[in-house]
Amino acid sequence: MSIVNLHSFHTKYFADSVEWCLHPQHGQIFACGTYQLDDSTSEVVRRKGSILILSFSLNGSDSDLQLLHERETDGILDQKWLKNLDIPLLATATSSGNIELFSWQDSQLGCITSHRIDAEVQDNIALSLDWNSQNKQILVSDSKGYISLLDLANNSTINLINRWKAHSFEAWTCSFYKNNPDIVLTVSDTKDH
Repeated sequence: MSIVNLHSFHTKYFADSVEWCLHPQHGQIFACGTYQLDDSTSEVVRRKGSILILSFSLNGSDSDLQLLHERETDGILDQKWLKNLDIPLLATATSSGNIELFSWQDSQLGCITSHRIDAEVQDNIALSLDWNSQNKQILVSDSKGYISLLDLANNSTINLINRWKAHSFEAWTCSFYKNNPDIVLTVSDTKDH
């Protein structure tokens, strides 16, 4: 078995998240989230990024990769598509501490809603997220060590269910346990002594 590079695509910023769409009618598209530190000003550090929607098709030995849409955003650290909906929904974890929800319709990525994970702390970064598609819940980890459990109501509003301090350092990733979504898994650094 050998691995063959079918395509390369140059992104404007550093690509750090790629997610295939889980919607049965859009299985050929994927989202690429990008992130880059903009230190051009000494006053405020800005983390910029974008979401690229690309289409990939494989027809025998021929393949095709096309950029369908690009949207400038804050830095994207993680993203996930929601299963089992009429239209594809993409949730993103951003460098500004937001969870943003987008719909993919008519070859456009439209923002449905945004939820700030910690309204009181401006420098908190949303690091990762995971969907519980059965209950339409979103689990989010952040740079202050917190985990947030969010609810997607009416496919258009994100509400906070619970938020707790899980780690002393950055909570780099989080996930619902696939065999029991009432159990969540989180990962953080430990302090060296």
